[in-house]
Amino acid sequence: MSSEPHIPSENRFTVARATLILDRVMTGVIKFGGWLVMLAVFAIFAFIFLQILPLFGRPSVEPVGQVAVPVENVAVMGVDEWGELPFFLTRAGKLYLADLPRDLETRTYEREKSGSEGESDRLAPGPRGLFEVDTGLPDKNWTAFYYDAYQSQVALGSEDGRIALLNIDYRTEFLPDRSRRVVADVKSELLPPLSISEAPIREIAFFDSSANRSIAFLQEVEGQTKVTLQTYTVQSSLFGAATMVADKQISLDTDITDENPERLLIGGRGDRIFLSTEGGWLYYLRLQDERLERVQKLRPFAGKSDPSIFSVNWLLGKQSLILTSESGANVTLASYLDQEAGQILYTRIKDFSQLEAGGAADFSAAQRNRGFLLANEQQLSLRYSTTKDVRWEKTTDYRPQKIALGPRWDSIFAYDTEQNLHVYALDDPHPNAGWKAFFGKIWYEGKSDPEFEWQSSSGTSDFEPKLSIVPLFFGSIKGTLYAMLFAMPIAVLAAIYVSQYLRPEAKRYIKPAMEIMASLPSVVLGFLAALWLAPLIEDRVPSILLMLITIPLSAALLGYFWGRLPQTIRNSIRPGSEWLVIIPVILVVGYLAWQLGPALEALVFRVYDPDIGAKVGNFRQWWVETTGVSFEQRNSLVVGLMMGFAVIPIIFTISEDALTNVPPYLTSASLALGASRWQTTWRVILPTASPGIFSATIIGFGRAVGETMILLMATGNTPIMEWNIFNGMRTLAANIAVELPEAPQFSTLYRTLFLGAMALFLLTFFLNTVAEITRQHLREKYKTI
Repeated sequence: MSSEPHIPSENRFTVARATLILDRVMTGVIKFGGWLVMLAVFAIFAFIFLQILPLFGRPSVEPVGQVAVPVENVAVMGVDEWGELPFFLTRAGKLYLADLPRDLETRTYEREKSGSEGESDRLAPGPRGLFEVDTGLPDKNWTAFYYDAYQSQVALGSEDGRIALLNIDYRTEFLPDRSRRVVADVKSELLPPLSISEAPIREIAFFDSSANRSIAFLQEVEGQTKVTLQTYTVQSSLFGAATMVADKQISLDTDITDENPERLLIGGRGDRIFLSTEGGWLYYLRLQDERLERVQKLRPFAGKSDPSIFSVNWLLGKQSLILTSESGANVTLASYLDQEAGQILYTRIKDFSQLEAGGAADFSAAQRNRGFLLANEQQLSLRYSTTKDVRWEKTTDYRPQKIALGPRWDSIFAYDTEQNLHVYALDDPHPNAGWKAFFGKIWYEGKSDPEFEWQSSSGTSDFEPKLSIVPLFFGSIKGTLYAMLFAMPIAVLAAIYVSQYLRPEAKRYIKPAMEIMASLPSVVLGFLAALWLAPLIEDRVPSILLMLITIPLSAALLGYFWGRLPQTIRNSIRPGSEWLVIIPVILVVGYLAWQLGPALEALVFRVYDPDIGAKVGNFRQWWVETTGVSFEQRNSLVVGLMMGFAVIPIIFTISEDALTNVPPYLTSASLALGASRWQTTWRVILPTASPGIFSATIIGFGRAVGETMILLMATGNTPIMEWNIFNGMRTLAANIAVELPEAPQFSTLYRTLFLGAMALFLLTFFLNTVAEITRQHLREKYKTI
């Protein structure tokens, strides 16, 4: 037998070729997967960014061409929704229609040929050309006109005091050769004489609805201005046919007529009269008790060099007035409810940039939004009232006489003094969007002050959308903070107890149970919050307050007295099993607090009850009377409690792992130096685990910010900006869930919801970045402990 020593082979350090290949493959797979994750994140970011980018674009207005329309003395111009059959109403009461056919697919007009050079900039009239339509109006000299483009109605006043109404309703029809054309159905109504005098009507205003009608007009009678309001009511016959019947005629009997009224408008439900005077005053009158009572006297251009009123017109919805002065100043007046006066008043809410060539000679309001078009001798200006934005302006080489906005907000028509109709193509899909609309305070119609507000839709087509995402962002932060106030102390303290004090046998059950709790569907928690928890605590808020005070206090007192009991008594319970004493005490204290809540309410939160003539305990009413804010059943307290249960498992699990992974030698060294278990936890373990605990908190915060179903079902979804714990909120995530199913694709609302998604994306990205930087800082700070 050989006695030579065994020499180990050098091949024992050689890794098998298959192992090396597998290692390289897995390394590549992991890298590839990581790059795919990063690519997916950036792809999501890019997709959302591309969806919201059009919101901040500027409109495109391109000249399409012009066509000769030889009509003299045009008083009113309007256009159909297809932009193919504009009408021209003359002062003689003649109605002309200009046929301008468009291609159905490309939406382009036909052009005249210019010989070998191809197409010219002039549009080719359709087969019907320019043709006259019989209106049925008498052959008179009409001196006053009022055109309501939204209802396609014209009110006319004549030189002998007569009034007529003209309806122009457009429709399409298909010819035998399957071609399509636009036709106009014209109806006229000559009203019975409304004026005692046969003096010319200088100004006329008109309001018409299915329930009533009002007509107001100005006349010069014997050197004095006379203002008359005629009202109509609906009268039904035995066979159900409804007709408008003259009701009352009211004349203005105040000193306003001495100030030479120049312009006249009707608003409200036909009961509000607006008169502008030569001196730059605007009078707001209201029909009350069969009298025109003065409500308000306004000076719209107060503080400006030129206070005169050159033009006054309604925006869509007749809640806002657009005024210009002779020098070109442009302001908006809007209605609001004055709480002290208890009635509707008007105030100046917008100041636009000044028109360069003087006041607006003509005006056209959009029929789908709060946009409007102004024209003077040298300028066309497209503006948007909500955002106070000048969308487009053009200095013209012609003198505009009449203008009209396409009903679909897709075209502009301008008729000049040389009898040419200029047509422009308008591409402005998001006029009510922009930085100010989303992030700035805006003075909306019906509001007494500028504010942040979200209200995307309403039951009427003339509604002014309000798309500020600030209340949604505020709601997200509010709901998250209340949830974290409830969840973070419980989760972190529970993690400390489980990791440092609980017996390992019990820990094997507690931690998996908490992790399973994290998998509870949020829709189930939201369902419980809305239908069980909210009604339960609505009348037991004092009980909740008492529990929040007594349970932590009783646990602290129990720990204090437990530490002062004789050692023999404390040894009767094994270390780590103290929860067997704590839990029964907490349950008993919680039960007693719940039962004593009504007694606390009756003792402290007392209000006067007029039904019984005595003070009673009523926390809900006490809160409203004391703080002046509301109390809703579905509120932030419910959200904080229920969403806290959704966040606790996440914070607990990550914090417990961080505390458990503190090196044992640090704990042993601290205990060996004489520190108690609590001192070791507070001064050694917590600082060492602080990066992990901070990360757990940020991850829990991100989970709460992105929560949808609990907030959707348990908050009332009201986008308000109050820190009141007893009212609700609407969050960015919940708003997307509520609004997206009803948002038309690629509409302003649709893209604004993507803007909310981008805000959530950036918020979570920011939180994660801050968390990582802070974690690294804490790790560096405590790595030497």
